Amino acid sequence: MTTPSRTRTCTTAVLVLLTAWACGGPDAAPGVRRDSTSQSAQSPPPPAAAPAPPARDAPAAPAPAATRSAAERAIGRLEDTLRAAAGDADSPWALAHGLLAFGKDYRARDGRSAVLVAASFAERRIDEDGRTIRYGFTAARNGKPVEPHPYLLVKTFLEVGVDPDLGFVTADGTTIDVRRLITDMRASVREPQTDAQWHDAAWWLTALELDQTAQSTELPRWRAAALARLEADDAVLAAQAADPFHPSAPMGAAKRGKTHIYGHPCGGLHFVQAVLRAASASGSTEFRARASRQVRLLLRRHEAERALYAEMLRTHPAAKLVVSGQQLKFFGHLLETLALADELGVLRDDAGLQGAVTAARRTVAGDLLATLAALQTERAYERLPELAVDKPQLHLDLIGDGCHAIAGLRRTLPALTR
Repeated sequence: MTTPSRTRTCTTAVLVLLTAWACGGPDAAPGVRRDSTSQSAQSPPPPAAAPAPPARDAPAAPAPAATRSAAERAIGRLEDTLRAAAGDADSPWALAHGLLAFGKDYRARDGRSAVLVAASFAERRIDEDGRTIRYGFTAARNGKPVEPHPYLLVKTFLEVGVDPDLGFVTADGTTIDVRRLITDMRASVREPQTDAQWHDAAWWLTALELDQTAQSTELPRWRAAALARLEADDAVLAAQAADPFHPSAPMGAAKRGKTHIYGHPCGGLHFVQAVLRAASASGSTEFRARASRQVRLLLRRHEAERALYAEMLRTHPAAKLVVSGQQLKFFGHLLETLALADELGVLRDDAGLQGAVTAARRTVAGDLLATLAALQTERAYERLPELAVDKPQLHLDLIGDGCHAIAGLRRTLPALTR
C-alpha cells in the first residue's frame, strides 16, 4: 500500500511533469512570442543535493528491444497520419517538421511545395543601422506558429538539403533565394548574452555548422561558448540523488523551475545536437572528449526520466495521454541525438561509450515504440481534430514530436536487428 508521504512524492512528480512542460509543439504555447526577458547568460549553479529521499519502489522495467521490422511498421503508421497533419500551409513551423520527417520534396496539404510555402512567410525588415534590408520570420501569425525559434526554418532548409539557389516569393512580393536567408542570418546572429538568447541558439548554431558556403571567423569562439554553456546547464544531471526528480534534488528542482538544461526547449536536446555538430566540425580531440561526457550524461538522464514516466503512469493512469505525449517528445528527440552522435563520429575516441550508445539507441527505440503503442490505445492521432480544440498544445506536440519520432526511428534502423 502507498504511504501518505509516498503519495505526496508521486503527486509532486506529476505536477513537475504536467505543469513544468519542457517544451510544447512550437516549444511554447500556441501563438507564442519570443521571450526577451534579460537574465544572466550563465546558468545559476546547480542546487546542492539534499539528503537522499526514499528511493523509488523499483526501477522502470525496460521496454522490449526494438526490432527493425517493428520500427518500420511504426514509421509507416506515423507517416500515414502526419503527412497530412503536418501539411498546414498556414504554419511554417508544422511544414518544417513535415520536411524533417518526409524530406525536401514534401508538400503541403494544398499540393504546394512545403519549402516554398514556408519560405514565402519571410518578411522584410530594416536592420539596426536603419538602412540595411534583411529578411526573416516572425514567431507566429494569426495564432499559428511560424518560427518560434530564430532561424529554425533556415536550419531546416539546410538540414534537408534545399538548394541555396532556390528562389521564392516573400510576404512582400519580392523574389529572393534561400541563400539570401542564410546570408541575412549570418549578418544578424550574435553570441548570446542572456538565458533566453541561449535557449534560442541551437537553431542558428546548427545552421552555421550545416552551411558550407562560408565560415564565420567567430564560429570557433561560439562553439567553445556553446560547449561551456552546455556543461554548465548539464551539471544537474551529474548530481547524485536517490530520487533524481525529488523536488529537492538538483534535477527535480531544475525541471520544476525550468532552469539549467530544462530551461531549453525540448529539454535541451536541440542544443545538445548543436554542440555535437560543433564538436565534430572543430577537429579537436579535447572538444570531442568534453562533448562525449555530455552524451554519457544523456544516458543517465534517460534512465532517470523513463523511471519518472513509469512511476507517473503507474500512480496516475488517468494522465496516460499527457504523459505519453511527454514521452514521445523525450524519446524521439533523444533517439535523434544519439543517432547524430554516432553519425558524426563524436564518440570514436571512447570505445566503451560508443558501445553504450549503440545499446542505448536500441533501448530508446523500444521505449519510443512502446510510447507510440500507448498513444495508439488512447486514439491520440485519430483524435487530432478534437485535441486541436480541447488540448491545442498537445495537438501541436503530437504533430511536431511525431515528426521527430519518424526521423529518429528512421536514423536508428541500421542499428536494429530484424
